[in-house]
Order: sequence, then C-alpha cells, then structure tokens
Amino acid sequence: VFPEAFERDVCRGFDRRLVIGLLKAHGLLVTGTDSGRNTIKKRITQRSEDAGGATTSKTINCYHIAAAIMELEL
Repeated sequence: VFPEAFERDVCRGFDRRLVIGLLKAHGLLVTGTDSGRNTIKKRITQRSEDAGGATTSKTINCYHIAAAIMELEL
C-alpha cells in the first residue's frame, strides 16, 4: 500500500501509529530488514506509451500487509 493510500484509506478515522501497532501485534505488517522501519522498499516498473513502449523503474517505500489479514477473526 502506498503511504498516501495507507493514511487516507487504511487509517481513515484512526491514528496511523495505532493502526501500525495493531498490524504488528497480529503479525500482519511485513517489514524490511532495517530495524525500526514500518515500510519496505519495492521496485515499480512502468511502461511508457509515448516513448515507444520504453520501461522505467523506481524504488518506493510502501506498507506491506500480509494476505493473512483476510483470515483474521477478532
């Protein structure tokens, strides 16, 4: 989840730190190897339609929520 969407949609009406804490407590927030970081780096590849189909890529930070969230019963 992109950081902007995480704050706007996932955390809507709640404190972002509280949501992150709950995700971590249930083992649902996948974090990188850097200690203390709540996001991971992902490489995004995009194909340009105006440059003859050339591709560009960049690395972004994002929140990785485990698919197990769909099976969580509270």
